[in-house]
Amino acid sequence: MTNSTTSPQKTADTTETKIRTRPLAASVILIAGIVALAFSLAVSVSVGAADIKLATVWNAIFHFNPDLTPHQIIQELRLPRAIMGAMVGACF
Repeated sequence: MTNSTTSPQKTADTTETKIRTRPLAASVILIAGIVALAFSLAVSVSVGAADIKLATVWNAIFHFNPDLTPHQIIQELRLPRAIMGAMVGACF
């Protein structure tokens, strides 16, 4: 038989732990990660067999001209591959 008076019982005061949230630090980390991801995507799209300037990448994404070969390279080959790579990396 066990004696209930000799067994130590934990009270709510001793088992409570304070959880400290840091929303500012989390926001800074998330924003920095998004900026780093966007920059790395832009660099990965611009570097390849035919080096393309970042300004051309910007224009190909937001002001697409199908007559320009670099714009076609970016829109049809490099951008889908870079976005898929980012998505696969996020899944890992």
